[in-house]
Amino acid sequence: LLAKIPNYGGKVRFTKALTRQRTMLIRLRVGKDSDPKALSEYWGKGSWAPNIRAILEGVEHVPGGTFMSLVALLPPLPASQLYIYPIVPGTGPDGTPVIHDCHWTSLNFFRDPADTKAADPANFTRELSTDFYPVSGDPRYGDIIVLAAPDGEILHSAIFIADEIVFTKNGSTAIFPWMFSTIPDLLRQYSFHAPAGDQLTVRYFRNKGM
Repeated sequence: LLAKIPNYGGKVRFTKALTRQRTMLIRLRVGKDSDPKALSEYWGKGSWAPNIRAILEGVEHVPGGTFMSLVALLPPLPASQLYIYPIVPGTGPDGTPVIHDCHWTSLNFFRDPADTKAADPANFTRELSTDFYPVSGDPRYGDIIVLAAPDGEILHSAIFIADEIVFTKNGSTAIFPWMFSTIPDLLRQYSFHAPAGDQLTVRYFRNKGM
């Protein structure tokens, strides 16, 4: 198709049409009416909790309140990945490429540095059963959300952010960036895996150490 497009501008527009992904720029409003303790308890996870608390307590005193980018509250790895396309794959300790797919992204969200082992489906399921526990409701920031087919096969995983927003890597190839999406959008995107008349199931898992 590219060979049939006569000019460079047309080729660029065509490529953009194929590769663009719909995402969001998310800001959090913090002001005098905010509860810094509640905000810190929700957004402060793991070893980054003191930093998050200091950031939120600082912006709380901005006259009239302020909107801050949610990127400032993310751990270093996802903050550096957001909106980026993984052009060059990582390399594991044995020299094999590490596929930066949804499972690798979900398991490494809070890790620093990231695990260099590939998060294949078997490894992902094993870590879910040993390091996480299922939660039936009230998902929280940092929970892993899993989309499964009617037969139980895990199709996709992402990180729950807030409301229905998730941090996701849709697919293992370089044409899919790390980005924010919503649970309804993920369900629509992966619904073709379910037979006609059936629906995907949504499950949540929380890290035992969080």
